[in-house]
Formats: sequence, C-alpha cells, structure tokens
Amino acid sequence: MKSAKKNSLKSLAMLVFTALFYTSCTDTTEVGLEGKVNVMVVNAIPTDDSIDFYLDSARFTPLSLGFREYMPYDSVAGGRRSAEIMRAGENAFALSKNLYLNPYRNYSFFITHTDSLNTDLSYVATVDNLVEPSLGTSARLRFIHLSPDEKGVDLYTQRDTFALTKTFSNAYFKSASVFQDIRAGNYRFLLTPVGSTEEIVSVSNLVLLPKKSYTLFISGFKAASDDKSLRISLIQNN
Repeated sequence: MKSAKKNSLKSLAMLVFTALFYTSCTDTTEVGLEGKVNVMVVNAIPTDDSIDFYLDSARFTPLSLGFREYMPYDSVAGGRRSAEIMRAGENAFALSKNLYLNPYRNYSFFITHTDSLNTDLSYVATVDNLVEPSLGTSARLRFIHLSPDEKGVDLYTQRDTFALTKTFSNAYFKSASVFQDIRAGNYRFLLTPVGSTEEIVSVSNLVLLPKKSYTLFISGFKAASDDKSLRISLIQNN
C-alpha cells in the first residue's frame, strides 16, 4: 500500500473545492456547449430531513435522498451552472452555489453541515479522477471526513489477515483526499484520533474489487445511539 502524502487532507480538500468552484471564473461559455459531465450526489447531513438536488432550478435527483443515501453518477451538460439544495417538503432552496463544470469530468457533491453547530448547509465538492489503478490487482480508494462533531482522525486499513496500516493521516471535517492505489481484497477500516491508537469506530468485511474506485467516508455523531451515530460508509464509484 502507498503511504499517505505529507500534505494534510484538509489542504487537499481546499485545492479540490477551489478548482471546482473557481476554475474558469472568467469563462463566458454557455451551458452545454462543451460536452457532458457526470455528477454524483451524497446526503451526509445527520438529520431526518431528506434533500433534493437541483441544477439551474431543475430537479436532478429523481428521488429525495435520506441521510447517507446517494445518487450514482448521471450525465448532465457542462458549463456554468447553479447547484441548489432543497429539503424535501419545502419550497425554497436551503443552499445555492454558482459553479463551473468542466467538460468530460466526474464530480461528486457531498452535502453536509457548515460546522459542528449544525446550522447551515455546505458542499464538499470533488473532481473525481476515475482512472484504473496501475496494477490489475489493485483498487483505488479515497477518504472523506463528513462528521461535524468529530475532530482530526487517522484512518487505518487491514487487508485480510495482514497488519493494520495507517493509510490516511490528519483528516479534518470536510477534508477529502485524492484517490490512491490500494491492494484489492477484504478490508477492515479503523478510525482513530490523530496521532493516537485509540479506536473511534471501525467496520469489517468491506470488499474492494480490482480495477474499481471507491469513496470511504465517515458521517454522523459520535455521541448518537440511533442511525445518526458515527459510521464508516463505502461507495463504489465505478
């Protein structure tokens, strides 16, 4: 396995977010003139409210998304767009953001709270590079921190009966790593505070298939005892 890069995931997330929302900010290209993009939407808001995702005030998600539910990639026109969130049953947008979707790329929108006070909504937006891993026996994995009340964490991986390995370091709320190659297999994932070996939460028997890309994310509250409790989730991107 490759070790985590020296830069923190928080820095990586800021680079990804900036690239998405401010790339070509002076471009006057109209919607749809530069080809299609693929968009995935994930609801990481730990509440009972479902959400709907809109582009240019047109509903994009065919069904409302509950907490930890997601809509797989779907193709839309690239160019300058407005992305909006509406809570199910309401008639006003809770969040609206102008953006530019570069053509022939894949994007993910993770919807979460702005901070640990759980007040406003915000995006964690990523550009998803879904190339195949360099080895045919490997998968690709990234980690995204979406738990509003959890502090910095390290993520350990354990394939089959091999030893635990620190794979992602120093991840903070709303940080997102890039995809990295990882050996395919049956995995246990374990979360600890930064620089500690104390387990916060773990999950076992998650299978990573060769030549596939995956998003691993944490969401929910550490103190909750219901379905809003802190949990590690896995999405297969392709």
